[in-house]
Amino acid sequence: MKLPKRDLPSYSTTLPVSGLNVQYRPYTVKEQKILQMAKQSDTIADVTEAVKQIVENCTNVNLDALGDADFEFLIIKLMCVSVSPIAATEITYDCKAEGCPATHGCGVNLEHIKVIGLDQLQSKYTKRKNYYVVPFDDESGVCMQQVMSSDDPEETLYKSIVQVYDSDGVYDEFTKEELIDYIDGLVDSEYQQIQDFINTQPFVVVQAEAKCKKCKKDLRVELKGVLDFLA
Repeated sequence: MKLPKRDLPSYSTTLPVSGLNVQYRPYTVKEQKILQMAKQSDTIADVTEAVKQIVENCTNVNLDALGDADFEFLIIKLMCVSVSPIAATEITYDCKAEGCPATHGCGVNLEHIKVIGLDQLQSKYTKRKNYYVVPFDDESGVCMQQVMSSDDPEETLYKSIVQVYDSDGVYDEFTKEELIDYIDGLVDSEYQQIQDFINTQPFVVVQAEAKCKKCKKDLRVELKGVLDFLA
């Protein structure tokens, strides 16, 4: 008689930036091994690619629809149901007391997720469907979406801009080369508005709490970079 396959529980969550409702399941030991092998390479690129593969396996979401904050938010949700909502790490903190260590071991409650910059994004730009309007003037501008950052700035730009509009119409069919030619024809103030949108994406933080073993001071620090918590 063959061994049965485990039925994994299913969960759902709403992503904070895009508003997408996502179904997800815990990642398995096999999938965690993919991550552990990637961490042995000691490069953040390999770890990121492994995490992308796990997210694709364990959710029903299209990674192209995710910005950095949504991606990290979803990773944390997966960690909570797959491993533990509590992660161990170290923080650097100066207690300003003689003899206190520079680093402190601590626990991070991954369920205490905060998204920084979302209010500013929503107040500065008009949201329509899944994108934001970045106007150059009363008649022209671009419509942009939050996407995962790329090592290639032109690729990030291409994935971010979903529409270009002016008084004559809306343009949403263009190649990467055509878009770059269009961007090169903008004045600096228009280009800067596009860069501001890309550079001020919301980001995820979690709060780390520790106690200094020397002076017994309670330490609280907000940490970025959830990939650091992956086992």
